[in-house]
Amino acid sequence: MVRSCDVRFVSSGVKLPCESTSALAPSPSPSPAPALLSAALPFAHIGRAIDAAARRLGSCLPRVPVARADPAPSPPRRHGKDGGGPEERVLISEVAVRGKDGEPLELPELEAAAAAALRACRPNAALTVREVQEDVHRIVESGLFRSCMPVAVDTRDGIRLVFEVEPNQDFHGLVCEGANMLPSKFMEDAFRDRHGKIINIRHLDQVIKSVNRWYQERGLTGLVSYAEILSGGILRLQVSEAEVNNISIRFLDRKTGEPTVGKTQTETILRQLTTKKGQAYNRAQVKRDVETILTMGIMEDVTIIPQPVGDSNKVDLVMNLVERPSGGFSAGGGISSGITNGPLSGLIGSFAYSHRNVFGRNKKLNLSLERGQIDSIFRLNFTDPWIDGDNKRTSRTVMVQNSRTPGTLVHGGDPAGARGKPGSGFGYGVGVRVDSPLGPLRLEYAFNDRQASRFHFGVGYRN
Repeated sequence: MVRSCDVRFVSSGVKLPCESTSALAPSPSPSPAPALLSAALPFAHIGRAIDAAARRLGSCLPRVPVARADPAPSPPRRHGKDGGGPEERVLISEVAVRGKDGEPLELPELEAAAAAALRACRPNAALTVREVQEDVHRIVESGLFRSCMPVAVDTRDGIRLVFEVEPNQDFHGLVCEGANMLPSKFMEDAFRDRHGKIINIRHLDQVIKSVNRWYQERGLTGLVSYAEILSGGILRLQVSEAEVNNISIRFLDRKTGEPTVGKTQTETILRQLTTKKGQAYNRAQVKRDVETILTMGIMEDVTIIPQPVGDSNKVDLVMNLVERPSGGFSAGGGISSGITNGPLSGLIGSFAYSHRNVFGRNKKLNLSLERGQIDSIFRLNFTDPWIDGDNKRTSRTVMVQNSRTPGTLVHGGDPAGARGKPGSGFGYGVGVRVDSPLGPLRLEYAFNDRQASRFHFGVGYRN
């Protein structure tokens, strides 16, 4: 028995993605796909290779007419893909699955898996080249074989069609590169029960999808961009994670939306961000950073736009900021009856000034003064929400208040004389509060016009 022709198809399923279209020999390993591009399925590029193998097979098979039991009219002929003519059929007397060297496979389950993938190729069947092509496709899609070569052998009993298959290597190790965010245990669990078994491309495809889904569920930009089987049964996966290359800040005008010069210092914004240069780009983390900037109270609108950097897996983050008006003042007046006499009895005046972004450092300043004919109150409040140079977000608040009110207006009669007090006077007070990991720390000092003074120290919040 002499083989009429050898036609070999080499599966591209062992490399992701694959750019080879040759049906006779594998091409050199393709370079890794650009980052952030979806990894191709293991069988996305095998169609053209199978077509080439089938054409070579068709040119080698002898044309054997199909035996018919009666001279009944022949059924309608099937036409080729291009509609140029009918597809010729060849009678196959026997179909077998063998190893690459023509010998039976060492593992019976592999032979059974290849035989189970066959649909059209059966003994005593008249086959077309396209039907053989489809069965070659099915064998490769089983995921267990790296190559499939249909061989037609002319025997005394007819044409014997042998599918010579080459199984994938046994799995003996995994190399996963570029997966800085992916836990190693995730990959260990995915291949825990695969050691020593034939590498199944279908299982590999499921692992790739699960890895991509892991990144997607956590708001990360990452995926498996390349996979290949190395010698010795070592599987190599290349994971591409988007990395933050640079963070830039751009201020926009509130009315025109055009770039403008901002009042807030750049470091005041950047220190609020948890996203840093060199980290993996996390969409959920970036969203939280936007909310943090808005809670500062000095921005009207905040957006962060990722921009890819060339063909690399890095992105630049451009933060567009629209500032709110940072300061303002108010003034007012009123009349309170029944307290004093005269043409301007009960007249009250007030003035207030506030600034929420002092020196462009997000420091808050509030100043207010209220003055009547016989009483007055003055308040000064300064808050630094994040002390410069501190990495624990320690804040401090300084408060100064002065008020003056005659005691007779509050108590009536002469309560001061009854208690041996002068009955009039004024006092001043100053306080400092620092928010620390232990809670607010308060230090207060007060004195009056009688040269009496008092210190007070407290920890925690007031009731």
